[in-house]
Amino acid sequence: MSLPNYSSHSYKVTPYLLVYGVEVVLFLEREISSLRIAVQEGLTTEDNVKLHLQMLEALDEKQLGAQQAMECYQQAMESYIFKCQVIQRF
Repeated sequence: MSLPNYSSHSYKVTPYLLVYGVEVVLFLEREISSLRIAVQEGLTTEDNVKLHLQMLEALDEKQLGAQQAMECYQQAMESYIFKCQVIQRF
């Protein structure tokens, strides 16, 4: 599901996905799928909590990876800009 007022022209993704790395999921949609999965799998509340915790940990790892990639990109851009600078003396 994409954000309602944003287009996804050339990249076929929304700005939210580009920034955060995940699509927007409404809370209601999440609860419905969680309930459906819990009923199908016969999960208890404790199992469901563990499953959600695993999903949050995976999301944290993904966020950390994105942050590290962003820092590497920023360092690469800084070194490129530093190489391209011409020192002017007056």
